[in-house]
Amino acid sequence: MADFDQGEIFYSDQGLDAPDASNTSSPAHTLIQFREFLRQFRIDEDFVYRDMLRGAIGMKQYAIDVDIDHLMEFDDQLTNELLLRPSLNLPMFEKAALKAAVMMAFTTDAAIEEDGISMQVTLTSSKQPITIRQMLSGQVSRVVTIPGIIIAASRVKAKATAIFAMCTQCQHVKKVPVRAGFAGAQLPRVCDRERQEGEPACPLDSFQIQPEKCEYVDQQTWKLQESPEMVPTGEMPRSITMSVDRRLVDRANPGTRVTVTGIMQIMTHNNGKDNQAATRVPYLQVLGLRHGFEQRTSENESLTEFSPAEEEEFMELSRDPRLLDRLTKSIAPSIFGSDDVKKERIQKQRIQSRESKAENPKQRIQKQRIQKQRI
Repeated sequence: MADFDQGEIFYSDQGLDAPDASNTSSPAHTLIQFREFLRQFRIDEDFVYRDMLRGAIGMKQYAIDVDIDHLMEFDDQLTNELLLRPSLNLPMFEKAALKAAVMMAFTTDAAIEEDGISMQVTLTSSKQPITIRQMLSGQVSRVVTIPGIIIAASRVKAKATAIFAMCTQCQHVKKVPVRAGFAGAQLPRVCDRERQEGEPACPLDSFQIQPEKCEYVDQQTWKLQESPEMVPTGEMPRSITMSVDRRLVDRANPGTRVTVTGIMQIMTHNNGKDNQAATRVPYLQVLGLRHGFEQRTSENESLTEFSPAEEEEFMELSRDPRLLDRLTKSIAPSIFGSDDVKKERIQKQRIQSRESKAENPKQRIQKQRIQKQRI
């Protein structure tokens, strides 16, 4: 009986390496999944985000633009986790980008530590966007995509991401993190330094901010308004305030049509009256943007980008010898006759488009001056 356990292997299964739901939702596993997406995702033979990381590190423009549709193709569960909790998962995505760059030998941990490199991951999506009127309470803290027109942009200012405060009594320094967007930070009222026996406590509100030690990023405030074609008849266009930071600053000017992807957040707005409580106002924390926006049908088909089949139809139409007659019949078909007037209008538009492409800006300005003098 002395060798009863000979040749046997005994172990205790703790479930630490099992691919269960609790393990796959851990922050460490999520970070690994983001890293592998940046390393492995490819379109045909093109590793899209490897090239983006190489260019960002080489040009020292530490930002990459990730398409949510690509992430959905790679791992839909990971994408849903990102869209449901973007404030928690996006910082892990940015850490994963640096780890992927180190694994692919684009940079080193020593260079990241020495230069203080931080990668910004911006998100964009080509799915059907929602309007400002559809931003309800169900989208709070969720990722949304909204098209519109930038109508105002503030000056670039410094936004603290980490505040260092020092106790004026005992010189104890404490680091207070600051959330992104318009969120602020609350300084501790009591000094929490460990004290020796008999040492008196510091007074209340003894912390003082050390501006030279704080960490800052660039921040800008935009205002996004509905485009005219999205406003219902008889109503005024609505607008929403947006917060942009880091390398998204100055990416758009007032009057630019953009499609914005961001997190719907809420900030406290005080109207300045003592007898009324502060109200909660929604705003958008911008995660990424694209210039212009495309309209889509109810079947999610683009109305601004033509498919190869549609381009082929246009080419066949241009080779039709009866193209002028077809265009004439398509203009105001409810008006009988007047074919000469319709053909004249078509030719005039055709000639004007050629003239506008041929003449340079100086000639256009000179023509406008001559017309003003005649008036």
